[in-house]
Amino acid sequence: MGARLIKRVVELAIGLAAVAMLIVTVRGAALLFTGTSSPAVWPVTTDSPAVEALPGTASISWSHGSLAVADQPWVQWSDLIAQCITLGLAIWALLFLRRLLVRFAHGEFLLAENVTSLRRIGAVLLASCAVSLVGAFLLQPLLLGQIDSPGTMVLHPSLSWGVPGKTNIWLDYEVPIGTALLAGLALLFAEALKSGIAYREDSEGVL
Repeated sequence: MGARLIKRVVELAIGLAAVAMLIVTVRGAALLFTGTSSPAVWPVTTDSPAVEALPGTASISWSHGSLAVADQPWVQWSDLIAQCITLGLAIWALLFLRRLLVRFAHGEFLLAENVTSLRRIGAVLLASCAVSLVGAFLLQPLLLGQIDSPGTMVLHPSLSWGVPGKTNIWLDYEVPIGTALLAGLALLFAEALKSGIAYREDSEGVL
């Protein structure tokens, strides 16, 4: 894969992230100028799934769904801001990746600039994880605080224990483990390149 093709592939990813940010910005503008908002929606899961029998011995168990709460502009604004920050960090990381891959394509591996780029990519990805985690754990109590649960049902944030004898429903959240792993790999690769540069300098000094 040539340097030009590598640049185009990464630029396509940057463009897709920019389009996603534009969509989020348009949603924010609509919320600002219209003064009305659609319900705040969050995926949920339960330990008491609804079961629907099918002909014969089969059945379907519904354990996942969505919680929708009307008139929650602050929740929506917080969610939009978190999405913008996450997308902005993704674009930033992709820009560093573009420069790094172009240098690799030209055979420029053991350079201090590559170590710096990898460290910045790792730091940006870790920041993206932090934004996702902080956003989720700030928004969940804010959303649940607007709901009066019926006596037979208990709504929980993602990290909490179920209440025996009740229908427990948790706000579902996917921890960004993949992003954290990519950040760790970028930082490890940066240290490997740093060691390679140091080894090359020592070898050249001996010669």
